[in-house]
Amino acid sequence: MGQGPAEEWIGAQPSDLLIDISNRAKRRDRSLKRAQVESFGMPAGRVHDLESLFAGRYGAQLTDDDAGREDFEILAVHVLGLKGDGRRNLRKRQARWCPWMSQAALEDIRQYAAREWPWSAADLGKLMRLTNEERKAYKITTIRPFDMTAEQLERERCDRWNAKKRAKRKRSRADRKAEAAASIG
Repeated sequence: MGQGPAEEWIGAQPSDLLIDISNRAKRRDRSLKRAQVESFGMPAGRVHDLESLFAGRYGAQLTDDDAGREDFEILAVHVLGLKGDGRRNLRKRQARWCPWMSQAALEDIRQYAAREWPWSAADLGKLMRLTNEERKAYKITTIRPFDMTAEQLERERCDRWNAKKRAKRKRSRADRKAEAAASIG
């Protein structure tokens, strides 16, 4: 049978025990940091895409009506998933997009957003009525347009990739021809 921690410590020097305890604490802290980092990722890109869409649709700020409030609620759900202080992040977005909104209304939205989960790309596209033209114009990558199926998007992605490869091969052929002409002449 192998030795457990208690058997290892019998007869050990106090400095060895402190080093072992310190190493265990460092491993625990690293695993906690890793768990925290893995919980973030999509929200930052999604917030950027939503803000690009709002800038294209509304301009400098959201409208002071139900549509503007609903769009800000959608943004708030994703902003609360960002790193850092959620309240501060939300106040910053409120100052940028809804300066007309009262603090009480902002607190109501924050409480609503804290209970909600971010939508899937397809569901959010339907909810926001995002068209493929808007998606391309505003360079949105984390929200699927409601007017295209997943198969159509995949076909479009493959066509872009193939066109990029064709252009690269064409440039490569032109470079080889130029080198051959330079070596002959």
